[in-house]
Amino acid sequence: VVGERSGDFVGDISDAVCEVLDIETSDLKVSYRDKGKWRSITLSAPCNSAEQVYSIYRAIDRDPRVRFKF
Repeated sequence: VVGERSGDFVGDISDAVCEVLDIETSDLKVSYRDKGKWRSITLSAPCNSAEQVYSIYRAIDRDPRVRFKF
């Protein structure tokens, strides 16, 4: 996920993913890197189906700071 480096971007995206998967943040592996005004987040989440992945994408899309997701 790439987005604007403002507020608690990492925490907000992590919370959105955890909410979709109904897991604790400790079950999510997160790393990030900053470059200028952008922050790149890498998430490793325990998904069991394609529908969960699509649900995560929809949840991430609700954050206006998100520019790219893949």
